[in-house]
Amino acid sequence: MRANCTPSPAPQPRSRSRAACWAAALALGCGPPPGPELQAAGLGVDSGELLVEDLDQDGSPAALDCDDRDPGRHPGAVEVCDGVDQDCDGLVDDGAPDAPRWFADVDGDGWGHAGASARACARPPGHAARAGDCDDLRADHHPGAVEACDGEDQDCDGIVDEGCGERDTG
Repeated sequence: MRANCTPSPAPQPRSRSRAACWAAALALGCGPPPGPELQAAGLGVDSGELLVEDLDQDGSPAALDCDDRDPGRHPGAVEVCDGVDQDCDGLVDDGAPDAPRWFADVDGDGWGHAGASARACARPPGHAARAGDCDDLRADHHPGAVEACDGEDQDCDGIVDEGCGERDTG
């Protein structure tokens, strides 16, 4: 069964070359038009059969592959945090499942709020690697902070003024 080769009314992205569009059509089973653009895209005709070049054998034609020497880089590949665009969408490390979770840190004390987080390969501005801040509007309130014996919980352990006791005024 042959794919429907009727052109789609949706416009193609401007960055896609004409040869890349033909390679996409070939992947759907549509026949190629004659012309030198096939040769330039690494496509050819041999004995009536269409040959699609795929140097790295990742299943993606060279005309669509952003690096046909690396089988880990092709349309549909999973992104990883390494500074490289694996899925050939022009964005580096976007949506990488191995990206760490970063927590919003409004007060800049290095502790973020557990309920406000984002995944990204690099730390976004205003975020911290650690969660647990009990008052993210005050930099003196975070896990490990020293209690000030003032009726507030500076160290975020749920206990107010522990260790303060009565003071000798004597």
